[in-house]
Amino acid sequence: MGKGILVVPGLGRSDRLQVVYDNIVNLLGPTRASTPAVQWDCVIYVYTSRTESEFWTSPENAKKWSYLSSRCDIVENIGKKVTENMYSLQPALIRAAYQYVFILLDDIRAPTSTSGSLLQQMIDALSCNRLSVLSPMISGANKGGGQKFRNIMQTPPQPNTIGYVSSFVEIFAWLLTMPAYEALWELLCPEVNPYAWGYDFWYNGYAKQRVPGHRMGIMSSVVFAHEQDGTGTGAGRTDNTRVEDKWNAVMAQERHYQKYRGISLSQCRKHLDLSNSSWNGAVKDYLHACPLP
Repeated sequence: MGKGILVVPGLGRSDRLQVVYDNIVNLLGPTRASTPAVQWDCVIYVYTSRTESEFWTSPENAKKWSYLSSRCDIVENIGKKVTENMYSLQPALIRAAYQYVFILLDDIRAPTSTSGSLLQQMIDALSCNRLSVLSPMISGANKGGGQKFRNIMQTPPQPNTIGYVSSFVEIFAWLLTMPAYEALWELLCPEVNPYAWGYDFWYNGYAKQRVPGHRMGIMSSVVFAHEQDGTGTGAGRTDNTRVEDKWNAVMAQERHYQKYRGISLSQCRKHLDLSNSSWNGAVKDYLHACPLP
């Protein structure tokens, strides 16, 4: 029997608490039970202080925290960002206990599973398609910057397939093997770039050098939703740091890795493995249901 850990790397808003609560209930169930082949633990990193009493102790939220505390480890890192929390989840500390890591952002809603364990279905697809990283399809994923290849995150599967092998997968809900997670962790540099920008563009090129047989996939037959309230200031984002500041941090990390580690992250970003600039530019193959035909 294998074992995995589900990680929510940042939580601090009541609306996101509802999403996380629903996801844990739906994906992991009411107790620390086992799926048919994989047992799951869970850790939730919280950045909001206990002085925010509405978030922690309102009658509605207190019930959610009671359940989440019984099902997951709650780590209170006040004021910390996603990259800082992920950096604390060191592969050296968890690799002996877990074979899989599932990173699930707090604004991503999982579907209600009606046919057994959704995570087990994803692990089966990851394994039989020989992937190191698997994401579900993300409705409402980003389409910014005129980069049409990003549309693969929202593209339904082709007939007789369940999705795509893709050289670009945006980080919303990533299921990773432990070697794949180690490669992602090696890219985390919160002291230089705390904003979680750049990793989608660096990861594939970097992982090719670090993870034997590296392949990423999007299981388009399973749809998670990116939920953000775009009506208010900041378009529903928790971090309203200026885009210019975030890109400056990306450039700073690329210089840092080149100077101190001899790793050219800028090459990974500037030379994405794309066959064209359209919606299918990142597609390398199709994913098939298990068992494979």
